[in-house]
Amino acid sequence: MQSDIFKHTPSVIKNKLQENSSDKYVIVDDFSSEEKPQVKLVVTDLFQAANDKIGQRIIIEEKMYEAPALYVMNLRIIFSGKSQEEILSAYGLIASYFKVHNMYDCGDYNWHGNDKGKFFLEPVIRKEPENYNGYLYLDYRIELKINSTKAENFVRVEKKNLSANQIK
Repeated sequence: MQSDIFKHTPSVIKNKLQENSSDKYVIVDDFSSEEKPQVKLVVTDLFQAANDKIGQRIIIEEKMYEAPALYVMNLRIIFSGKSQEEILSAYGLIASYFKVHNMYDCGDYNWHGNDKGKFFLEPVIRKEPENYNGYLYLDYRIELKINSTKAENFVRVEKKNLSANQIK
């Protein structure tokens, strides 16, 4: 289903993190006592960002749908390890990679109207945290859309010539 874009998106980013690791860090689901810096990807929030009941319609293959609903997914990349220098090196490697590589394919989960078939990984600019929790992290924001599954038939209007003689 197209709604699996929510599952697909973090998987794509996690795969890119693994490809880019250069043996400088490992991707983990939970932190451990590993020597090498560890990187964990977490979805910190997912919410609908715009009202989808605005009356707009989109036509796809002779079917009419409501416009896709806009959602925002917030991803956090958290760093842990024993050596601050190695953690900072991994942080810099990932930050510089995503600065350049920020467009990714939606694959089979593309939404109606997204002609390029891609989503954009946008860094979140934030203020200094008021309370430090011991971990460095990078925050990213991704806008995604979910298609409506309710389709109505769309009938194209035919042009017909009307002559004044026919109307009485």
